[in-house]
Amino acid sequence: MKTMIHKGFKFRIEPNEEQRKLLACFVWNKALEMNLWRLKNGYRIMRCAELCHWLTHWKQSNKYGFLSEAPSQALQQKLQDLDRAFRDAFDKNQPLKRLPTTRKNGIHDSIRFPDPKQIKLEQHNNLIFLPKFGWIRYRNSRAVLGTIKNVIVSHSCGKWFVSSRGLLLPIARKSIEPIAAHLDPDRVQTKHQALHHFVAKSPWSDEAVLRKVREIVAPHLALDEACYWIVDETGIPKQGRHSVGVARQYCGQVGKNENCQVAVSLSLASEKGSLPIAFRLYLPEAWANDPERRNKAGVPETVTFATKPEIALRQISEALAAGVPPGVVLADAVYGDTTHFRDQLTAWGLRYAVAVREATTVWPPGVEPLQPKPYSGRGRPAKNLRRSPGHEPVSVKRLAESLPQSAYRTVTWREGSNGVLRSRFAAVRVRAAHRDYWRSTLREPEWLLIEWPETESEPSHYFLCTLPETYSLTQLVHTVKMRWRIERDYRELKQEVGLGHYEGRNWRGFHHHATLTIAAYGFLLLQRLKDPDKKNRALSKAPPLPQGYIPRGSPKGTTPRTRLDRNDSLLDCPTHRPAASEVSLLRESA
Repeated sequence: MKTMIHKGFKFRIEPNEEQRKLLACFVWNKALEMNLWRLKNGYRIMRCAELCHWLTHWKQSNKYGFLSEAPSQALQQKLQDLDRAFRDAFDKNQPLKRLPTTRKNGIHDSIRFPDPKQIKLEQHNNLIFLPKFGWIRYRNSRAVLGTIKNVIVSHSCGKWFVSSRGLLLPIARKSIEPIAAHLDPDRVQTKHQALHHFVAKSPWSDEAVLRKVREIVAPHLALDEACYWIVDETGIPKQGRHSVGVARQYCGQVGKNENCQVAVSLSLASEKGSLPIAFRLYLPEAWANDPERRNKAGVPETVTFATKPEIALRQISEALAAGVPPGVVLADAVYGDTTHFRDQLTAWGLRYAVAVREATTVWPPGVEPLQPKPYSGRGRPAKNLRRSPGHEPVSVKRLAESLPQSAYRTVTWREGSNGVLRSRFAAVRVRAAHRDYWRSTLREPEWLLIEWPETESEPSHYFLCTLPETYSLTQLVHTVKMRWRIERDYRELKQEVGLGHYEGRNWRGFHHHATLTIAAYGFLLLQRLKDPDKKNRALSKAPPLPQGYIPRGSPKGTTPRTRLDRNDSLLDCPTHRPAASEVSLLRESA
């Protein structure tokens, strides 16, 4: 789902007397009164298409002919809003059901223009053009940014206002120069210099900003229910050789070795969402050992060469020191295959569920390294575990192929965009075997989770997990598959807020730009967490439903077929029209 950043602008307008006559809540009240009368007398309510049929009839009548002077699209939008309000009232998923209410003239007067193509804005002349209304002068207190999506004209406290909602920064590339040109077209150079200084040179702390974003967003993630730490890296394709850290290396975005920058991140995740809390550029060894390139790119002297697992361990260590709630560490094989990475997580008391390659060796169930040789009386006593011919660990691929077919079971872990995601899995308790001949004690048993799709001739993925022995196969699968959240984060960071759009070359600018995009992503995430379903939110206590109110679709509300004949004309059927004496809610402004 595409994420949009919207911004609202509200200005006071000065309509003339002719324009004010068209700004009334007549259509809403008229259609509402008709549907309430039908509901009270056992008829089905009319939907938007039928109400629009009545709108055409009103325009052709002498009594309501003034409606023909108002914009048809705006009047139809009123009827659509009323239809939506009735659907919400009959929605069984609504916690509190509430029927639409009458709108009073002078208090709830408003009209919405949903089509931005019919709206014109001349900010330099303080004029806005609305269909059927013409040009209206407004008090221009600030510049309208972005593209206008819709306009609402409203009446409040004896004053008229126009509210516009626009898509903020609808530009393809979120780099400094396009943003400067969009924000201030008349002073592009000045705005560009200010933004460039702020991003590329200003000495503010990335860690402090990310910490503040984490403190704001984390309380809404429900980390006390389930918490995960996701370690991963992302590649940003780059041309040339002067941008900091750029080199020919594997880039996940293109799926091959390419000229790119690679950064390692640590994300805090739960069932509700995920947020990057640390972001650090990987500096290849050729860059780290080149003083000239380091100096030109402004790489700090404290930054030395570090592998990706070492960078990740440093980020995890800093998160622990900052008091971040500990979670299960999830990572791909780049990190899972590093024994030091897994051992360090265990030493810190963190559980992990990491991918490993097929050549990774383990001790099968019931098999373990041999104890040290007995002391012979000569030399130092042997302390390390050992192996012998015929008593050696096996690769995870070989172990997977040796398991019976009955060991594999189909597990579904979530609903994907193209259907249910499921595959075959098997789980066995093993001991990691890498470099155990340097150890004097056995490693603790852990889970080996194997994924072998039915359509594949061999297993596709392997995972080592230090999760509790009591975990079921479904729980193991759910945990390791939580790593997919980081892929969604990277996609939205790149496509929506411009993570890969930085055009500078220095170290500070790269990290400042990444920090600002993460802050923007955190803002969007917070909005989703705070208001996951704005439509179904109950703002206030709903009034009681009318006596005898029967929800649509209820068997008790079945109406005789003769009273619901869709072939009857609404204009010709007297039973579909409310009697004048029974109309009590209508407030005509004409």
